[in-house]
Amino acid sequence: MEHESGLRPDAIQGGALYNEAIAMNPVTGGYAFGLAQWDSDRRVKLLETAKKENKDWKDSAFQLSFAWEKDGSDSNLIKKLSKQTDLNTTTVDILVQWERAGTSQIQKNKQEGKSVQIIGITVL
Repeated sequence: MEHESGLRPDAIQGGALYNEAIAMNPVTGGYAFGLAQWDSDRRVKLLETAKKENKDWKDSAFQLSFAWEKDGSDSNLIKKLSKQTDLNTTTVDILVQWERAGTSQIQKNKQEGKSVQIIGITVL
């Protein structure tokens, strides 16, 4: 999360400004929001949930609650991944499965037992 959003809950990918038409379009990618840089349909779900609950999507407590409880199957996934005990495996699994960070090479290296650098950290 730190690499993507700088741990800023109000971060919009690439420093873009908020645009309602783009933000609420679930097929628009590359316009990620918040701590976890939710994009596309996940971004829309974040915004709709905030509105429904009368919360500010830029609030870090709301975003953490969203990730843990309101992000559908992704909430179940992050709970499952948080129970893993191997840091390297958990790091890769969160990047590949939960963030879906375009990490096909990381997954390939993991399957082949090779290490890879992720934001300056070597993982196997």
